[in-house]
Amino acid sequence: MGWILDSGASQHISNDRKQFRAYSTVRKGESITIADGTKLQASGIGDIEIPIKAGTITLTGIWHVPTIGASLISVARMVDAGYKVEFERTTCFVSKMGMKTMLGYRDGSLYYL
Repeated sequence: MGWILDSGASQHISNDRKQFRAYSTVRKGESITIADGTKLQASGIGDIEIPIKAGTITLTGIWHVPTIGASLISVARMVDAGYKVEFERTTCFVSKMGMKTMLGYRDGSLYYL
């Protein structure tokens, strides 16, 4: 399963350690609370470059949580990083400094990269 764009996520989260280009382990006890209240243990934090049609997006401060079912992109963190994220019926777009490109597609009620 790929990345899910999540408007409810407060952090970017990845379950795939191989995707990180920069990585630091976190102290034992660091956890992420997911929507149903479950706490999942974080192993590390780092940066990931995600290829898109117009180049790459670098996500920073991504939590590595091996036990989470899917990797999440926080829409709020994208906006805080200066990106504009737009959702349409079947696709979503990202833009920054006037450059707009398709970011993902809709499948059911979720948007995926």
